[in-house]
Amino acid sequence: MRKWFVCLGLACGLSAALVQISAAQVKIQVQAQQGIQIQAQPAVQIQVQPGNVGQLALRVAMPGPGFGGGARMMDADAIFAGRVVAFEPMDVKASQTPGGPKVNYRVAVVQVSEAIHGLKKGTQTVRVAFVTQGNNGIGGVPGNVQILPAVQPAIQPIRPGFGRRPYIGNAQITLQMDQDGLFTVSKHPQEKFFLSPAYNGFVGRQNNANFDTEVKNAKQLAKVLGDPVAALKAQDKQDRYVAAAVLLTRYRTPSNPTGRAMKEEPINAAESQLILKALTDGDWTAGRFNAAVPNPYELFNRLGVSQRDGYNPINIRTQQDIAKAMQKWIEDNNGKFVIKKLVVDPNAKVQPGIIDRPEIRPGVIRPGIRPLPPVRIQPGKIQIQPLPAPVPDQAPPGQADRDDAPQQAPAQRAQPKRRQ
Repeated sequence: MRKWFVCLGLACGLSAALVQISAAQVKIQVQAQQGIQIQAQPAVQIQVQPGNVGQLALRVAMPGPGFGGGARMMDADAIFAGRVVAFEPMDVKASQTPGGPKVNYRVAVVQVSEAIHGLKKGTQTVRVAFVTQGNNGIGGVPGNVQILPAVQPAIQPIRPGFGRRPYIGNAQITLQMDQDGLFTVSKHPQEKFFLSPAYNGFVGRQNNANFDTEVKNAKQLAKVLGDPVAALKAQDKQDRYVAAAVLLTRYRTPSNPTGRAMKEEPINAAESQLILKALTDGDWTAGRFNAAVPNPYELFNRLGVSQRDGYNPINIRTQQDIAKAMQKWIEDNNGKFVIKKLVVDPNAKVQPGIIDRPEIRPGVIRPGIRPLPPVRIQPGKIQIQPLPAPVPDQAPPGQADRDDAPQQAPAQRAQPKRRQ
């Protein structure tokens, strides 16, 4: 019996040891397999081909479904890197829109460290203003008291007009001292200063590892905007297509920070032909949507062509048919059709945010609507009408015909006395 227990103990110990060894082997195998799976090839995934630098810039810069970096850079009047070094001692009164009420603008002095687009060569400082209240600047002499008017005028919000969306990214930021970064700004319609950048139009330098990349992308876009014809004549076909996408997006996306009325103006005819030619040479593969660079379908829809321009596709059932119709129209009309850009119309009579609607004159009744009869009330006389007498309680139907139902006389209610 004792030997049997000894044998049983040895067998159990041996089995436990085997289980541990197998578990260790399994663990080692799993770790080894995980090690094989985790090994990545960063050179293949991260490496960027030199010929696709334009695509890399457009991946960050081109506007996608929402607001992208390209929307702010392509519509900007000036792009530069700099730091806020001072504030002018007094605010400037100016209107946000032509003919609108005047508000206070606080002007910041930004020292330019690198001019990228829209500034003259050798520009050292730039005036950038934002809306505020009061008439004493932040950068005045220490100890100054900010004097506010007794009745502070309300800051008139810029209503979204044509080409402007009610998005929080459109709101101008309040600049602070020593604020350093990449500024993407637009000119004031009347004054000699730039408007403070929107929230999606400023890239801070501090604690931003991608700041140099943003500056590089801005320079690449500025190169295309600075010499469009040279960019459209590049040797690489993809570079020409990227340049066409940048220019077409800029021309057909209105730069309208104040919501003013817009109009269309034709661009240079030779440049228009180069853009349409680059658009024809693009990748018309079906199903390429929401890509880093907009596909030719999206860019064609930005042209604004209609039946008046001879584009009236019929019997269109597939995306391939749409591509053929678009390409055929470009081939037939390249040289006849000139791309138009959207610019601010200074002579427009429509104010920003105001929509022309047919006015309803008082007294005019629309057909199908019957007017209510007039009600005449004489002042000083109140007409009092007595309340009707209460209706006596009645038995439910069928109960009065029963013989065993008790006969009850209707209760007489005393009418309240009327006050004299």
